[in-house]
Amino acid sequence: MGRGRSAQHWSAPLVVNVLLGIPGVVPFWLLWYLAANWPLAEAGWTVQNQPRTTAWPSGS
Repeated sequence: MGRGRSAQHWSAPLVVNVLLGIPGVVPFWLLWYLAANWPLAEAGWTVQNQPRTTAWPSGS
């Protein structure tokens, strides 16, 4: 009887965590990426990602 109530108590947060755990992180990462590369970089708080000039590093 007490065990079933405990399972109900944790089931809703567990389901929300499983459903939104990984997909829920993506919008936050995308917002941070955009903010860090443009407005925050313009303010001098972060450094923009610089595009690579070559696909492969040179050996010499």
